[in-house]
Amino acid sequence: MKKIVRLTESDLARIVKRVIRENRQLNEGVPNTAVLSAAGPITVEARSVCGGLDYIKVSVVLQNTGTEAYILNRPVLKLASPVSPAQVYSTSEFNVTIGGKPIFSNPEGQNQAMIPKGKKATLNFIIMTNVKPIDDNFNYEMGEMQKLRTTTQRTAASDTARKKRTDAITAFQNLKSGTLVVNYNGSQPLEIPVNFGGFKIDKARACDAAISLPKGF
Repeated sequence: MKKIVRLTESDLARIVKRVIRENRQLNEGVPNTAVLSAAGPITVEARSVCGGLDYIKVSVVLQNTGTEAYILNRPVLKLASPVSPAQVYSTSEFNVTIGGKPIFSNPEGQNQAMIPKGKKATLNFIIMTNVKPIDDNFNYEMGEMQKLRTTTQRTAASDTARKKRTDAITAFQNLKSGTLVVNYNGSQPLEIPVNFGGFKIDKARACDAAISLPKGF
């Protein structure tokens, strides 16, 4: 026979406070004493990219010499020099594998990538490149140029637009370095140097399909 339990407003408030308190205690139970280090800098080999969105899978070996390490959110790629309006960034796709198998833990129902104490694991992530904004900006400025009254104004605006496009392509293709920031339950984020071999824009090349990485859960 089912039993009906009636709760007052004060009962509900007390339950909510208890749940919040227990969650805090659980979070405090995962100490920030994990210690991650990278086997070396990350190298992105020289390659051609299409005229739109392209995807590159990148990996680096991490060593954990502290308590269990939990990757708190997606690794973030920070570039040493701007490439705008082109884009180069790390997507939300990443995982951690040991022996090729994704490994994770489930503290607080978060399904976080995890590296056990004293273990080495491979961090895999995806870098996306997008050079389409270069042509988009150029085409827009050339359209605006047509609205100018005099030939002198149109010539100057055309020259400016072409120089901006050339400079943007050069900045993108000459990208050399950056930093991958990995936030985890350590005393401070892990920052890994990233070296780029260089990009070449090939508009005849078919763009890669988006890459999904298995999470293991």
